[in-house]
Amino acid sequence: MFTGADDDTMNVTRVAGDIFRPSPATLVRAAAAALTGIHLGDHARVRPGIHTPAQEWEQLAPWARYQARVHAYALVNPHAVFALESAAALLGLPLFGHPRHIHTIDVGGTSRAYGDVRVHASTDDCNAVTDAGISATGVAETSVALMRVLPPAFGLAVGDAARARGVGSEDIRHSRTRVPRGAADHCSGG
Repeated sequence: MFTGADDDTMNVTRVAGDIFRPSPATLVRAAAAALTGIHLGDHARVRPGIHTPAQEWEQLAPWARYQARVHAYALVNPHAVFALESAAALLGLPLFGHPRHIHTIDVGGTSRAYGDVRVHASTDDCNAVTDAGISATGVAETSVALMRVLPPAFGLAVGDAARARGVGSEDIRHSRTRVPRGAADHCSGG
């Protein structure tokens, strides 16, 4: 399913580097497993067509399992542009518990839900960063979006983490995502 594009409606910054955290689990495509002789009987299903060794999966913390789920979704949906908690997982921003849904953004499309995926439509331009073929909203846009929807203490933690990554109060105030008045000022150093 198409959930984003590199076209005139989306500003995608292509970079080579270590912007996103790697998957905390070894991800194996079911089709590749059959070709390489990997037996999936001792693997856990992360999502349809994507598996990981069961022992690895069982040892992961809830937020690490979520991060692996996001990476698995990126494998089967390479045009996805991740947002909210999904972008936070990739960017190394704080997660709280094990988020239920994978969030993507579709500029100019329609909002929809299927399974554990939520596609958020937007009429606004989306500033996305891409690393290793995976795209997500940037640190400032992701942190502001999460500060809008999380409980205040969690939003503050995300804002502080963004500040630690070099996002300033002005970046937060000028993000294309609407932030509650004064929220940028409550982050450490603001």
